[in-house]
Amino acid sequence: MKRTGLFNHIQIDEYSATPKYLQLTNSIKDAIITGKIKKDVQRFRFTLP
Repeated sequence: MKRTGLFNHIQIDEYSATPKYLQLTNSIKDAIITGKIKKDVQRFRFTLP
């Protein structure tokens, strides 16, 4: 199965009246609901120095 990145599912309209943080949240929620990304799957791993 091909892995798709989270950023492939994010849609931000620079000219929309909807705040960008809300557009980001909605894009992620929509991708989870439609099954494009899986809920609770860790995609990124950050380590602090």
